[in-house]
Amino acid sequence: MATSISVEEETRDKLMILKLEERARSLDDILRKLIIQYRKDRLIRSHQEFRKRMDEKGLKLEDLIE
Repeated sequence: MATSISVEEETRDKLMILKLEERARSLDDILRKLIIQYRKDRLIRSHQEFRKRMDEKGLKLEDLIE
């Protein structure tokens, strides 16, 4: 079921440019890709922060497994 969302005209224009550049079938496809990329980026940042904290405490992965 389709629904609508409200965005600024400038945002819509940028989404349309992305749609054309990526040769996507719809804005929905572009938004799905953006959501997936956001989640990947967030996971990578969390991983980096986790590793940084482990390094600060002098821990290794093996320490967590034991």
